[in-house]
Amino acid sequence: MSSPTRRRRGRAQRRAWTSVAVTAALVSLGLPQVAAAAAGETPSARAAGADTAVPSPDANLGSGWHKSKDVLVTGAGDETGFHVYTAHEDKAFSWQTLATLTAPVDAGATWTGNLCVTGSGRYAVAVYAPTAVANHAEGADAGGFAAVVDLSTGSAREITSGVSLAYFSPGCGAQDKVLLARYTGPEGKSTEVMAVDAASALITGTVRSDRQITNLTPARDGDYGIADSTVVRIGADGQLAKVAKPAGAVFALAASADNGLDLVSAKDRRAVAEHWTPHGLAKVGEAALDRLQLFQLDGGQNALVGDVAGLDRSVAGAPRALSAPKPVTALSRQGHLLADTVEPAWVTRLAGHGPTPDAAARQVRASVRTTHNGAAHTGSVTTADKVPTLSFGSASTTAPTSGLRSAPAAAKNSAVALTTGDSSSWGDVTGGLVDPTSGTESNWSVPKCAISRNDPNNQALQPTPAMVQWAVDRAVTNSLTVSRPANYLATGQPAYTPQGMFPDLGVNGYGRGVVPAQVMLGLLAQETNLAQATWHAVAGDSGNPLVADYYGNGNLLRSTADATAGHTTPVAINYPKADCGYGIGQVTTGMTAADTTTYTAAQKTAIATDYAANIAAGLQILEAKWNQISSAGLLPNGGDPHYIENWYTALWAYNTGYHPLGEDPAGYGLGFLNNPANPRYPANRQPFLRASYADAAKPGNWPYQEKVLGFAERPENDVNGQFAYLQPTYSVVGGLNLSTNYGLFCGSGNNCTPGPGCPAMNATCYWHGPAVNWISAPLSVNGSVQRLAYTGADPEPAMAARYPAPDCAKPSSWGAGTVVVYPVSDPNKNTYGCSGSAAGGKFTLRTGDNFDHSAYLANVDLHQFGAGFGGRMFFTHSYDSATITQDNFQPQRSGLPVPMNISHKVVATWEPDLTGPAYKIFVHLPSHGAQATNVPYYIYDGCGTMGQGLIPSVTNLDQSKSSSGQGWFQLGAASVLLCSGARVQVTNLIPNGGFSGPDIAFDAIAFVP
Repeated sequence: MSSPTRRRRGRAQRRAWTSVAVTAALVSLGLPQVAAAAAGETPSARAAGADTAVPSPDANLGSGWHKSKDVLVTGAGDETGFHVYTAHEDKAFSWQTLATLTAPVDAGATWTGNLCVTGSGRYAVAVYAPTAVANHAEGADAGGFAAVVDLSTGSAREITSGVSLAYFSPGCGAQDKVLLARYTGPEGKSTEVMAVDAASALITGTVRSDRQITNLTPARDGDYGIADSTVVRIGADGQLAKVAKPAGAVFALAASADNGLDLVSAKDRRAVAEHWTPHGLAKVGEAALDRLQLFQLDGGQNALVGDVAGLDRSVAGAPRALSAPKPVTALSRQGHLLADTVEPAWVTRLAGHGPTPDAAARQVRASVRTTHNGAAHTGSVTTADKVPTLSFGSASTTAPTSGLRSAPAAAKNSAVALTTGDSSSWGDVTGGLVDPTSGTESNWSVPKCAISRNDPNNQALQPTPAMVQWAVDRAVTNSLTVSRPANYLATGQPAYTPQGMFPDLGVNGYGRGVVPAQVMLGLLAQETNLAQATWHAVAGDSGNPLVADYYGNGNLLRSTADATAGHTTPVAINYPKADCGYGIGQVTTGMTAADTTTYTAAQKTAIATDYAANIAAGLQILEAKWNQISSAGLLPNGGDPHYIENWYTALWAYNTGYHPLGEDPAGYGLGFLNNPANPRYPANRQPFLRASYADAAKPGNWPYQEKVLGFAERPENDVNGQFAYLQPTYSVVGGLNLSTNYGLFCGSGNNCTPGPGCPAMNATCYWHGPAVNWISAPLSVNGSVQRLAYTGADPEPAMAARYPAPDCAKPSSWGAGTVVVYPVSDPNKNTYGCSGSAAGGKFTLRTGDNFDHSAYLANVDLHQFGAGFGGRMFFTHSYDSATITQDNFQPQRSGLPVPMNISHKVVATWEPDLTGPAYKIFVHLPSHGAQATNVPYYIYDGCGTMGQGLIPSVTNLDQSKSSSGQGWFQLGAASVLLCSGARVQVTNLIPNGGFSGPDIAFDAIAFVP
């Protein structure tokens, strides 16, 4: 199927959603643990990240370390945002969290980003986004948020959104000037260069060029970049003046203190360092391709890091040379500390060396090396949640240093209600209603995606890695015919079998059952980290189906045109722009509500809720792509589908599609976005994941097919530190037989040469052959094939749930007259088989308040979960209840104090149907999904004026008690007198709640006579 524009056609079939998404448990967000000082250590070395501090600093840093101004600035993303870290030498390089950058998009996935430090050393500028954004053309071109962070205070300010996530953006240079890139047009052919003054966080000018410009670098005498593998000066009118012709494909460029440029390029698998001045280029030296890196230092100085033995130190103005035994992640501003690796917890879990998903989810593992004597040290720091936090486009920040955005002048009732029981409880709400019985919503427009969020009729089950391996092994052998009974997962659907519903299509000339299991497993790992349900859910949980950008708020802009025009007004929910990729394989085509021809309603439900059915549907799509590429004659190495390497071009098409002959008169074939020669990918990259699992934190540095084959070669690790699925049977030592000749798909047919890429940057850049070969015959000796863990007769593995099954029965000691108010309308609607009597009252969820349209942001982070009493509950994050004056929020209500985090507010209300006067109130807490402490429960007795009970009593409950086991917890110690209008309310805006802090659960409440 096709999308309206050429640029999106490849994504019509399905969309790559994430490089790595974490299926970790919801854990406590604690402050850093401070390690005890080592004997004899100077006290100033003790800090929040003391276990990351360099030990014995006098010996390892030199005697003057405690007076040094050197600082390491780096960043890493996790499930809560992109975090900026600093480590000061005068504190022995102990790490601290400086700021957190995020945005109100669908929660649960990981974040990625790049940053640079301005020449003045005062500011860090970051471009960041959910990891998923890097996997499709629009995201790679213009899907990032840009912000500036003051390195002395941590305060963060928005710059703009719609920024490229390419590895070289942002580009810092002299003083406080920074350049950002945005790519527009088909295949990202045109470039917008945005000049930013970091001190004011303002864009001071935008230059547009019809060329692809990479490696943007501001210098004292102008702005520079790389176009067609040539160093160019960028004019104010967008014209490019050629400055120098480097030795090869440039992957690093930086301005130097002598008004020159330092650059490193790839030539014949070697890294060549050069220094440019107006007098010309001078070669500084060379090394193996992955053994020479360029970093910026204070004062306009630069440093070459790696194998520096062959550098010519006599070249005037040449960078400093710092030896390192392997590639590094970051360098301190004066060059005293190298950061070998900076790994957030989800990356260390991929590698199988902890921490476990149930602990230290915000822990960062850092391996560093001093340049004083080469001493190495590895430590960890827990990312702090009590730091300045910028939520792009939101009025919320924990450190509002630059004022808050004003909301639109017109007041609007935008509360959103989810109601159980009598629907009259939301009859007075005029916009944004959600009815969990039907799963329907209405605000601005009807939801685009077929299966609604928070719909109890559609709960997805999170599988274990063993279950995924089983389903893939049986699907690729055309035997995924396990019976799913009627009402499977409480969906109300008729019985089916996965490959009865989605049959194996077969591949051209080879029939059915020939797709290598590891190709499909690598694809699933790349797409969703093997997740069918929301990333918040762990194995055994049920919850919302995993959906790619259900709300259409992927980059908070209404359109690419808005980004081009510089408009950054956030759109909290914009359903028409939703991308309805569902489940473990991110099946997209046919999954809109409007599409009634591709799939039946039952098929849509199965794709959204059943991981095995989703895998069967995804296999169909992959086979269709192979057949399309086979018919076009673009299969590599002879095209035998049994060999994993031969799926390279089919996977290329799986992500960005194949443009058939006749679709565009200018050209046809595979799009240039995923061409390995595209200069948006660093020319010195190694195969994805081969050197380190940390590659997963920078997914934008590799084309899609390289990422899939990387996961096929190096599976992620499960919770036991074992590979989540089997590796292939290799023909070569160490992995798949993959080529690192990134010019393989370049030639006269697509105007492409290795290094420069495709200067035309239009449809003529499409690769349409001839087929390429990099594996010598016979493939039986030099190719790699699948390994299966299960046969076509093996049953589905038993669920190895991480948490115990939910409580299904009330305590036997509770007598007649006990009233339980459930967070669902039908307590029998769950995937665990719990059964219960009808709800004894009404449960309501409302988001936001009546005067702020951005309250819809709260919907994005509201989730259902297969936990709690009866197997159903809701949860969201906590936020600080501190107030601000209405002056900063909505001028026409000046002076009214409102919660600072109003746009994230959720209020839960339990209204029991009572028959007696005195009750004890018990709150059920789930086994997981609740960590907030001192949560206020407001009890309105219903016995006050006009039966409303206007003044509530307040009882705090420590929801983190659930970590010791699910169960019932009494509110207070005594019974309370309740009348017919009684109700209990809880909000996620709590004292000292932080920003997107520990989770608050909305579970059942019992009223016991």
